[in-house]
Amino acid sequence: MAKHPLASLRESIGASHPSYARLVADAHEQLGYGHMAARREKISRWESGRTVPERTAQLAIAHLHHVPESEVARLGWPAWLESATEDITGLLALPWTRAGATDALREGSRLGTGPAPRRFAVTAPLAHAFVQQWRAAVADGGPVPDPVPVPVPVPEELRTAPDTGTDTVKWARARVEALETMAETVGPDILFPAARSDLSLLVTVLSAADDRGTDAELLFLAARTASLCAGLAIGLGESTTAERYYLVAARAAAVAGERELSASCLAGVAYSHLREGEPGAALPLVDAALPVLGDSGPQLAFALRL
Repeated sequence: MAKHPLASLRESIGASHPSYARLVADAHEQLGYGHMAARREKISRWESGRTVPERTAQLAIAHLHHVPESEVARLGWPAWLESATEDITGLLALPWTRAGATDALREGSRLGTGPAPRRFAVTAPLAHAFVQQWRAAVADGGPVPDPVPVPVPVPEELRTAPDTGTDTVKWARARVEALETMAETVGPDILFPAARSDLSLLVTVLSAADDRGTDAELLFLAARTASLCAGLAIGLGESTTAERYYLVAARAAAVAGERELSASCLAGVAYSHLREGEPGAALPLVDAALPVLGDSGPQLAFALRL
């Protein structure tokens, strides 16, 4: 039996039945629809298809996931829930592990090849849940020491790369550093396709690597590349695309043990929201990022206020 789209959507944000019931009830009240009991049984009945949520409850769910009321009216229940998932499950539901980070990077490497996403992945009601995931992922913090470079089998896609006699990690590091330097003088319209292509190549390397000694470094380089893609997307005026790249980069950096980069990307998510005049999700993200960023925290806070 196929899973109900509401169950898929709830699981995509890592929410249990009781916690999701509380999120819906809180949104219902915030929207001015009045008090709604936060019962897990209600969510279960909706997911089993035994009952259909009242319209105000549907609008509360839509509010959680940034689905316009017009979409709810146009598509009806439960079809509009399908539109709510889009690419979000690939960014929020994946585990904070090497495999999860690689899968998220793979999702990220596809960004920018089509229209910009219509809405943000992390909505204001879900920001606290996402921050909890992030804090758990970086709780044991501290950078992972750079591994001793180990030659990794080079995939076909990389055999035309410059200086293929060096190991893949050194090649990837040189590419990332070159892109970051070019970003100071080359326009985002020119550099963005190159950065996105390099991210795709790094995903291929991570997927093919059979030596786990290079994982932390490769994930760190992939996180830097995804973060660069986010900044370039900002330059192109695509805030929702930038947000997704920052989410991808934050996960990869956290798994690599690079807490400061991960926190910077978390702040980047907040900045993406602020650019579009949607500050609701920004505050919990910034509150989580600032303690990790240390001395750079005050400057970042000032920049986000501008």
